[in-house]
Amino acid sequence: MSKEVKVGDRLYQIEALPALRAFTLQSKVAPIAIEIVDGLGGVLKNVKGTLKDFLEQNVLDLLPLATPVLSRVFAKLTETDLEEITKTLLWNTRCNGQCLFTQEGSGSFDVVMRGRPMETWQLLFHAIQVNYPDFFEMFAGKGKAVPAQGGSEA
Repeated sequence: MSKEVKVGDRLYQIEALPALRAFTLQSKVAPIAIEIVDGLGGVLKNVKGTLKDFLEQNVLDLLPLATPVLSRVFAKLTETDLEEITKTLLWNTRCNGQCLFTQEGSGSFDVVMRGRPMETWQLLFHAIQVNYPDFFEMFAGKGKAVPAQGGSEA
């Protein structure tokens, strides 16, 4: 499975990880994802529509709402853990034919993403969607409306 996404002015081809690699990485990704979803609970109370609608928005539109939550969660990670998660999730992701990270850990990430930290966050979000679609389905696929401000259903 793969997904082509436009982030900024570039197209990226995100390749899904091998199943075992994605499965073993979830011990680091799942606690982070759950804490982020939990932290976004307050934000979601003011959003109309379903959680699925919210998650399908342009990631750049979500970042201002999510930045305080993301900052708090990622501040708990060691530099080594954040680097491992980034290298693993973006393994075999390509931009203009250049592989950001290869299995050996080399690649063009430092050149392609230099000066683009917000785009890196966006790519990581998309990579999580590619590698853990059932996580998003679990939270968003039930079709339940997220209460809009004032407590009414959308």
